[in-house]
Amino acid sequence: MELIEIQENGIDMVFGRSERKIYLLHISDRKFDRGLLNDKEIVWGQYRLFEVQVSGKNQSIHRGGKNICSSEGVEADFVDLKDFRNEFGRKIEVVQHSNDTEIISHYQFFNGVKAIKSWTEVKNISTRILSVEHVSSFCLYGLCKECGKENYENLALWQSFNSWYCEGQWSRRMIKEYGVLRVNGLHSMARALVSNTGSWSTKEFLPTGAVENVQTGDIMFWQIESGGSWNYEVSACFNELYVNLFGPSGLENQWYKKLQPGEEFISDAAVVAFGSRKIETAIEEMVKYRRIIRRGYKDYRTLPVVYNPYMHDAWDYPYADHMEDVARGAKELGADIFCIDAGWHDEDDFMKYIGAWRESKTRYPLTLCKTLDYIRSLGLKIGLWLEIETFGVDSPLRKIFDSDCFFLRNGEIPINNGRMQLDFSNEKVRKYADEVIDRLMTDYHLDYIKMDYNHDSGAGTEVGSDSFGDGLLKHVRAYRDWLKKVMERYPRLVIENCGSGGLRMDYYHLAEHCICSTSDETDYKKYPYIAANITAAATPEQMGIWCYPLLDCDEEEVIFNVVNSALGRIQLAGGAYRMTGENLALLKEGIAYHREINVDKALSVPFWPLGFCSFGADFAAYGIRTEKKAYLAVWNMLSPKEGVVPLGDRKVKNVKMGYPKNNALEYSFDGKNLRIRFDKEYQARIFELEFEE
Repeated sequence: MELIEIQENGIDMVFGRSERKIYLLHISDRKFDRGLLNDKEIVWGQYRLFEVQVSGKNQSIHRGGKNICSSEGVEADFVDLKDFRNEFGRKIEVVQHSNDTEIISHYQFFNGVKAIKSWTEVKNISTRILSVEHVSSFCLYGLCKECGKENYENLALWQSFNSWYCEGQWSRRMIKEYGVLRVNGLHSMARALVSNTGSWSTKEFLPTGAVENVQTGDIMFWQIESGGSWNYEVSACFNELYVNLFGPSGLENQWYKKLQPGEEFISDAAVVAFGSRKIETAIEEMVKYRRIIRRGYKDYRTLPVVYNPYMHDAWDYPYADHMEDVARGAKELGADIFCIDAGWHDEDDFMKYIGAWRESKTRYPLTLCKTLDYIRSLGLKIGLWLEIETFGVDSPLRKIFDSDCFFLRNGEIPINNGRMQLDFSNEKVRKYADEVIDRLMTDYHLDYIKMDYNHDSGAGTEVGSDSFGDGLLKHVRAYRDWLKKVMERYPRLVIENCGSGGLRMDYYHLAEHCICSTSDETDYKKYPYIAANITAAATPEQMGIWCYPLLDCDEEEVIFNVVNSALGRIQLAGGAYRMTGENLALLKEGIAYHREINVDKALSVPFWPLGFCSFGADFAAYGIRTEKKAYLAVWNMLSPKEGVVPLGDRKVKNVKMGYPKNNALEYSFDGKNLRIRFDKEYQARIFELEFEE
């Protein structure tokens, strides 16, 4: 077998050619050892570059529900391998042909980053219509091949549960715990399947995960860049362990796609990053990648503070006089942007009425413009809440749309919580959305939009589509294209990504947004469980985190709220605007500290000295670090105790309190561990660590 070895950015990528076939033998930051494989094992162990199944063609294995040994994957022959460079770095394209399809596997490297972006392009080269059932974004067979027959015993899977009020909860389990066992020399029908169906892309899981070779310490961390349905599976094929990453697929997400002769389909992309021993080493590489591919915003340098009076204050009833009072307090605190949340529009029961996006005359009798002009006169930029993708079932404007402007299933419009899903693949819908944005920008001169999405579409729509999943994918892609054009039309406008908090926290969307809502969590005492983990999902400088000390709080509550948010993006709310005395001083100090560390924050990578924080834990630690220093947030949730944080392999020459400066807690550093003596429950602090050169 001929080997084609590609070494780039510390990644070793190895293909094998045998007669008319090509195999992907290895992707890792570990050097490939050919002695681990022989030709027979390569054939039976699969090692295909992709899995693409065409309806009516043989899927050549006794497989259960697993998406392996697909028709095109087995049938396709090698045609060409292209190796070139572009603006991001090295690019590999492998072309293969079956009797009916041309498949191009794309692998994009990024200069200086141990990560590869992968996607699959399928073209119908036959003279008949083909129905495609699944198209992988990335495939890798031979996980833990270094462990020989002990591969099952040495594969661990990391996955991230995600839900309303408790986003970013990680677990680590051995693959055997999913029922993936070595049986009879073939393979188990079991698989570890993580899947999402619908337009809330992260309502149950984040589209991220990792596999870890426990014996060698090798870790591969991934993200699937899908704004809707996606899934991944980890299992075995002829006792070779594999991971397959997909956007939407047939069995899991009700996605099927018909390709006319000459027509092509491009999968969602997936990105894999590599590290060793600790999952954070691979996440660090993913953070570097995320900064390369996202839209550029000058706000990443300054990270403006947003005041949004929704949480623990106005909720969904923001009336004029109150907004002016809050804005004065927000200015005193040093906020930069004032965003009026849900309820500025329409009248009663606005969930069922949204769609007109006209200001409420009862809440703003002197017009919303008067209120916004006053807020702007204070020196604050202004923003409004919007939910452009959904439409209230009782909206007076419903008559402007035909039924095919909404998602349809079985001839009916699905309704969820009084809302209907607009279909952005429909030109009439995009025109309506453009008119709304243009009118709001003309009338109110907005600087900021909180683009919320309190709805899940379900599997998709039958309108103009080959399947429900096909309809959803068309909508998701059309919505992002529309969003990009809005940002090009209004380049100074910042649009926050929000999905009932963090239920649309995927990089298909986050690549376009400067700031993202992380949660709707209303209890500041529970926010550490989210804030401590959430930068595994996105860069620290994109993560908007609520800071909402209540009016009757004590000093420790103010500090706790600041620590929750200061290593991300502070979003003020609650009783913050009415703080006085020492509480006001502590809050203003926290906002100033947030600004002080912003330059480092935008260059930092996350680390977890105690591992990911489990929901309900009594102690947590999370930090961000640069080459020279680190900022470490530490939370104690229960009774008074001594908290101990190991500081890892980096040599730390100095530890000091970062926030608050006037600290009453005792702490010490012995060269390896930071010890903090907490004297009551629910206390938090930020420490600064200075590394030796």
